Amino acid sequence: MASERTQRQIDRLLDEAEEAMVHRDWAALHQHDQDALMLDPDNQDARNFVAAADRALDDSSAATVAP
Repeated sequence: MASERTQRQIDRLLDEAEEAMVHRDWAALHQHDQDALMLDPDNQDARNFVAAADRALDDSSAATVAP
């Protein structure tokens, strides 16, 4: 279990990730969640956000490639 100090940092990173999601800043969302996972590899919220960011980044890169 994370210390109180570490948990505050995880919570801050997840708050920043949520803000990035609101602005559809998928790269920032991904980075904040990766940072949270460095502190807590089992954090399910961060894992879910990373997966969402990966899907969004994959979709946006596919949309910019013209056949």
